[in-house]
Amino acid sequence: MKKKPYWAVFYGLGLTAFTVYVVLRVFVIREAINTNATEMNTSMFDNITQALPSWAVKPETEEVTTEDGPVPTEDVPKTDELTCTPTPGMTITCMPEPTKTVTPEPTATVTPKPMETISPKPTATVTLKPTATNTPKPVATNTPKPTATPTATPTPMPKKQETTTESTIIRATPVFSSTEVITENTYSNDHIYIEIHTYREHNTDIHIAEVFVTSAQYIKTAFAEDTYGRNVFETTSSMAARKGAIFAINGDDYGAREGGYVIRNGVLYRDAGNTKRKTLSLLANGEFMVTAYNEMYPNELLKKGAWQAWTFGPLLVNNGKIIVDVDEEVDYSSRRGNQRTAIGIVEPLHYVFLCSDGRMSNNVGISLYQVADIMARYGCTMVYNTDGGGSATMVFNGKFVNYPTDWGTSMAEREVSDIIYVQ
Repeated sequence: MKKKPYWAVFYGLGLTAFTVYVVLRVFVIREAINTNATEMNTSMFDNITQALPSWAVKPETEEVTTEDGPVPTEDVPKTDELTCTPTPGMTITCMPEPTKTVTPEPTATVTPKPMETISPKPTATVTLKPTATNTPKPVATNTPKPTATPTATPTPMPKKQETTTESTIIRATPVFSSTEVITENTYSNDHIYIEIHTYREHNTDIHIAEVFVTSAQYIKTAFAEDTYGRNVFETTSSMAARKGAIFAINGDDYGAREGGYVIRNGVLYRDAGNTKRKTLSLLANGEFMVTAYNEMYPNELLKKGAWQAWTFGPLLVNNGKIIVDVDEEVDYSSRRGNQRTAIGIVEPLHYVFLCSDGRMSNNVGISLYQVADIMARYGCTMVYNTDGGGSATMVFNGKFVNYPTDWGTSMAEREVSDIIYVQ
């Protein structure tokens, strides 16, 4: 019997080993690079010098603590010099030099008129007015209910909108609060203001979240199971609950692809470009920047102050102009009407998130062009499409804002690789 040459034996062993590796990689091994990927690099926010929007600037008041409690500095008497008198056999006692009392001449007293206090109305009670002259048809009352109780903790938010040809956009005005204030559709504290609206267009419920922050560091991201890697998944609502997020939306599902830069919370996790998709970077100064993978590499993005970087797309609006065609889609297999997720910017630190329903008889979904249209009407100067379809999920205050579903038969929240959240 003729023996096989050594090269054939080694070749066969190598081929077998490679086959086993591929099988394990695809079906068994989860490529977890960092088992606790929760690091945040906030040093980039130390030298932010750009002018902030007026609504993002909070007056700073210093306080001096006295025996009677804290007193504003403007109410504390100031002295320019201290008179130090040495006492024999004792330490030096420093006494403030008495100041001269000057009686100002009386001036005319003008009593200002009290300003009228306007309390913002709850957004949930606002009825959208149709722009068309025809009377809008009411939303069909036979909305299908989920056939099974959802496993996720959040529950759907009540929908309050009318069917219109084109919705009247309701623009939010940020009202920050020194204490946490939560209503059905709004949230505010001293550095975050969020307002939620639902519109009815194109036979679809379209959900909009306007987010105002005093610093971009409050726009955060999280990985499924707090782990960076391929084939690691978790629902958006579960990640949001674990992070204590007041608002969350699904991200770019980076774990479903090998290409595309991944920068999260100021930390670079993946520097492999090799994709035709463009990257959206949220900079530390609150601005958006969109680049091709070979136009600016990860280290350059970090030098520019990239706090977050997502790779999905396409870019829908740029410089306030819609740049996507009416029939354009993410790829050839995508539906023209579908669930959508998108993020837009009006100005630095003022963002608009969109999540639409779809794949149901009473919610057919919308196209990329329709996403761009409504976001442009909101005043967005740049809009970027992220992972949609069955992944599209928006959560606010522990409740679903949209109706996540894969096939439209029941509520079913898909597991994804990552989320964008506000905290």
